[in-house]
Amino acid sequence: MSENLRLVRVFIGSPGGLDEEREAARDAVETVNRAHSDKWGILFKLVGWEFTIPGYTRPQSKINDDLDKCEYFLGLLWNKWGSRPTTDSAGPTSGFEEEYLRAEDHMKSGKMKDIALYFKNVQVPEGFQPSVDLKKVIDFKEKCIAEKKIFFKPFNSVSDFKEAVVEKLQEIGWAETAILKAAADEVSVSEQKPQIPQADGEAPASDDDDYLLGTQARNFLRGFLNKPDTWDVVKPEEVARFRLLASSVRGQGNDDAYLGNHDANIIFRKLKNASFSGREILALIDCGVNGFQHQNVPLWCWLTKPTRADGIARIATLSLAGTNTEKQNALELFKLVGYSLPFADNDLALRTALDTWLIESTNKVFEAAVSYLSAIGKKELIPFLEKFTPNSSRFDTIQTVIVSILSRTDKAAALKWILEKSVDKVDKTLIEELFSDASLLNTELIKACLDTKPDLLRLRAAETLHSRNELDIDTASTLLTDTNYDIRIIAIEVLRVSSITFDEKIVSASLKIERPGFGLLKSTDDTFYRKYKEKRLDELSYTELKALTESSSPYTYQEKALLYSKYTKKCLDEIRTNLEDGFESYVLNRMQSAGIDASKLGEVEHMVQMRILNIALNALCNIADAADIRLVRRVLRANDVEATSSVLSYLSQCGNWSDVELIKELGQNSRKSSLLSFSTISIPQERAEAILALGRNRIADIFALDVDNVVKVWIAKLLPKKVVEQLSDEVIIKELQQPHGDYRVMFALKCLASLKKSRFDNILTGYLDGERRFYNAIHWLDLGVSYPSSEVKKIATRQMASL
Repeated sequence: MSENLRLVRVFIGSPGGLDEEREAARDAVETVNRAHSDKWGILFKLVGWEFTIPGYTRPQSKINDDLDKCEYFLGLLWNKWGSRPTTDSAGPTSGFEEEYLRAEDHMKSGKMKDIALYFKNVQVPEGFQPSVDLKKVIDFKEKCIAEKKIFFKPFNSVSDFKEAVVEKLQEIGWAETAILKAAADEVSVSEQKPQIPQADGEAPASDDDDYLLGTQARNFLRGFLNKPDTWDVVKPEEVARFRLLASSVRGQGNDDAYLGNHDANIIFRKLKNASFSGREILALIDCGVNGFQHQNVPLWCWLTKPTRADGIARIATLSLAGTNTEKQNALELFKLVGYSLPFADNDLALRTALDTWLIESTNKVFEAAVSYLSAIGKKELIPFLEKFTPNSSRFDTIQTVIVSILSRTDKAAALKWILEKSVDKVDKTLIEELFSDASLLNTELIKACLDTKPDLLRLRAAETLHSRNELDIDTASTLLTDTNYDIRIIAIEVLRVSSITFDEKIVSASLKIERPGFGLLKSTDDTFYRKYKEKRLDELSYTELKALTESSSPYTYQEKALLYSKYTKKCLDEIRTNLEDGFESYVLNRMQSAGIDASKLGEVEHMVQMRILNIALNALCNIADAADIRLVRRVLRANDVEATSSVLSYLSQCGNWSDVELIKELGQNSRKSSLLSFSTISIPQERAEAILALGRNRIADIFALDVDNVVKVWIAKLLPKKVVEQLSDEVIIKELQQPHGDYRVMFALKCLASLKKSRFDNILTGYLDGERRFYNAIHWLDLGVSYPSSEVKKIATRQMASL
């Protein structure tokens, strides 16, 4: 935990039936932490049975272990006393009583500082006797009244209880602050700062800790309140700062108010170099963190301002005590900047942080925490994560955090962890990372991976073993029934080369998927069976494959596709001839040869024609003969050709700037006319690469292109560093004024990753002075101005990789 904050653990004990009140206590702790943690230098942590990690010991004993670590005890009772926690008739009569007696012992020994009890009022109708449970509660309450040793308070509603807890926490907070302050005040007079005389009308210089608002804020308010009653003399930035001061002061019962995005940007634009009080800086940081997901609020400059609480410590506080949005954004910010775990040097604080993020959190906070810990976690974190048992609903996801940590230094150890813990789900990206250099993994470990639950992990293991010829007949026979059908194909391939005679019916049954349904609704998915058949076709010679193509049905094209792709050079003349009329004559002749009356192509025939045309065109483009450029252009203009890497690569190598229009429209006609016209453009990265290749000497023309926004974003992402360095400030500012938000962000990030720090002051100033300003561009330019160049480039690179 930050050295500026000390953790204060508060235990809440109660029998069942008070879930709403316990949740209210948790809300009270979060409210007090948000309002006072930085001022007091402490952070409250609520502890209770719902936060105790399961184990194999007696449940109450585990709860007692957590209680023993607490400094304060809050007891809560209503109409139930609870059940006996053990079979010992001489022991405590309920779990609550055991907790209370334990806390009382700690009070006597000085280990615990205070106990407070809260009794929810119960109305017993006249003439009725209280239940046995309620009688025990009443007797306990009367005992407390008689002894006059323990503070207690009755309440009627959940809101009353929350208010009472807030009052108690504030009492504790001020008491703890007094203790900390007393220790800090043991300073010699010679070390104290002398008072500095101030100009007339200014507040005297003093320790801002003595005032609600700092010296700068009080001076501003004095001037603001003395303005005449003519609002035309009040500047927008003065109104924004007045609102900032209002949002910086928080108390119990008030709304959580943040400075608005517009006002935050006005302050940044007009006052970023002004002198702010510490409370104002914290409010600006809070505003920036709260809006971090949308990247439309300045943040980076405020994190570098000198304050009582370091900016990073404030983010750490928000990750624990903030709203759910603040927690999530604080964790995402930590990950982006690459900050190491802020609580790693304090075991108790680290346990608290992990409980907050991984157990008590919402799903979004949990996901942000998992992403952050996976990215920056070190081996020292693993023992803390191990405490999460399989009983936890989030167990598997937490295990993947451990696997991610291990994978950075020892991929074999990461795979062993998956095996030992029987991890059910592992992210695809993580599996690909584990097998990124399979040569470092021993064969026996990979064989063990065939018994894991994640499909992709088993598949990568099977592929690796197959490439090493390490799949024996027995293993392959077992894999024939694997739930992953790609693994079944591998098994069949192994058995085929092992002289195993295969009945086609067995292959068909193993690779075809029967979809459930009634009557006509039943269907068969033969995708994997066709994959198997294509492998068999790939084993044929040119002569065999050509003969099979000529004898096959005119409505099939798989054989032709393989012939053209595998034996392209032998088929070049045929491909070029048929592309001249878009394979229309070829399809008509095939129909007539099969005895089908086809004077013109119908819808089905046209579909076959277009499939063969696309296959042939891709094969031709892969040859990359510049002499074919006119034929390729004619085909593209006359037909709705699919956008493929082969075609785009050919145009980028053999075409010229005039082909950019073909690149833009490639494969788009069918999308425009279909019900799926809302779908995004296909292979935008490859389109952007082709455009950049053709326009390498005309960057201004590239910027002026009317191109799909997704492609435009990729163009910004792929711009060469040297090109960005050569752009003038005016050109950069103009691009940052473009209307498409995603493009502006990507272009700004590319500038951050490419330019020297010395350029950002001028670019930001010019942008802020321009007529068109967008908050997300300002957000990222602020980073370039405020942070060291090396960090800026790392942050920008990470952010681009995530988009």
